[in-house]
Amino acid sequence: MNHVSHAALPYPVWGARFTVPIPYIDATGAPSDPVTPDTEISKDGGAYVDCVEEETTIAGANGSAFLTLTGDETSASLIFLAAKSVTGPKNTLLALQPQIRPVLRTATAAGGSISTITFDTGAVAMEQYYLGCLVKTTGGTGGGGGSGARDNQARLITAYAGTTRVASVSPDWEVAPDATTSYEVLQNELAGHTLAAPIHPTMLPSQVDVANLALLKLGSNTILTFDDESVHAKAAKLLYPRIVDTVLRAHRWRFSIRQATLPALAGSPTWRYTYRYALPADPFCLKVVRTSTDDDRGDSWEIQGREIYTNRATLTIEYVARITDPQQWDALFLEALTERLAAELAIPITNTVSFRDGLLKSYLLKVQEARTHDGFEATPEEMLSTELTDVR
Repeated sequence: MNHVSHAALPYPVWGARFTVPIPYIDATGAPSDPVTPDTEISKDGGAYVDCVEEETTIAGANGSAFLTLTGDETSASLIFLAAKSVTGPKNTLLALQPQIRPVLRTATAAGGSISTITFDTGAVAMEQYYLGCLVKTTGGTGGGGGSGARDNQARLITAYAGTTRVASVSPDWEVAPDATTSYEVLQNELAGHTLAAPIHPTMLPSQVDVANLALLKLGSNTILTFDDESVHAKAAKLLYPRIVDTVLRAHRWRFSIRQATLPALAGSPTWRYTYRYALPADPFCLKVVRTSTDDDRGDSWEIQGREIYTNRATLTIEYVARITDPQQWDALFLEALTERLAAELAIPITNTVSFRDGLLKSYLLKVQEARTHDGFEATPEEMLSTELTDVR
C-alpha cells in the first residue's frame, strides 16, 4: 500500500520504504492524469519489472501521483522508475540513488508507538544523543518481509530521552514498532552528534568514544564502531577490554569499589587454610583490596585462582569491580585509561617505540595523581598497634 509519509525522508535509504512524487504532463506540457497507469522499476541496470505497488493518483486532474517503493525495491545503488499511462499523459522517468549510511547501533526495540521507538537497554543513556540520526526498522513488527527488507521503515529522530531511551520520530510510522521490532540507528549528516566530535570526558557516551580519544592522541583516524574494517578498529577491539581491566587493577579507584559478604564453598583447602570462598562474579572481582580479616593481624588470606582462602568462618571483602560503563568512571581514571590505551596502540598503529614510552610515563603520572587525590576523599585509616609502634 502506498503511504505518503515515506516522502518526508531527506533521501531514499537503502533497504527502506520510500515514497516518490510522480508528475504527469501531456504532449502539450499541460498536467494530465494517467489512464490505466503502469509503473515499472529497473534496479542496478537490470530489466524493468512491475513495481510491487501501483501509483496512487491524486484527484483533481492535475497530473499528480505518488508511489511507495518497498525496502526490497530500494535495495539497489541505482534505480530508474518508469511511470507509464495507456492514454493521456506522456511517460515519466525518475532516477533514485538510495544511500547507505554508517550503522551506529543494531538491536531489538523494547517497545514503540505511532510516533516513537523505545531503544534497548544497551543504548546510550544521554539526552539527545541520537538526535538527528535515522532509525530504520529491519524485522519484526513494521520491518522485514518479502526478500528481507520489504516492510522496513526509516524515520528521522527528532528527540531522544536518555533516561527512558525513547526516540521520537518524524513523520509518524506507517506501522508502529513494538518489542519484536529489530532496528538500526544510522548516522546522518543532519545529526548533531558524531563519534568523532569532542565530548566532555565525564559525559562520554560509549566505549568507542574512549577508544577514539586514545586514537586522537596518536594523530590517527577515529572509528565508528569496533567492527569497522580498519586496522585501527581491529587493534582497538582487541586491546580495549584488556587495558580497561589492567588500569582498573592498577589502583583502588573509588568508583569501582564494591563490598560483598561471601558464602563459604563446600570443602576445605588442602593445606594451610580452613575455608574457601568464591570471588564475586557480578560485578566481576578484579582485585581484592581489603577483607574483614585485616583488622586482626592473626588472620591471613590468600587468593588462588578465583577463590580466596582464609581461616575465617565468615568473610566480607572490598574489591575492585569490573566497571565497563564510561559514564560511571572517574575523570582521572578516564585520563589514565586513555594514556595507557594510546600507549598500547602506538606500536601497531605508529610503529614508534619512543611514542609508546612517552605515553606510558604519562599514564604512570596519572595513576600517581589519582592516588594523591584519594588521600583527600576518605578518613585516614588508623594505624594498627604493633610491637614496633608500641616501642616508639
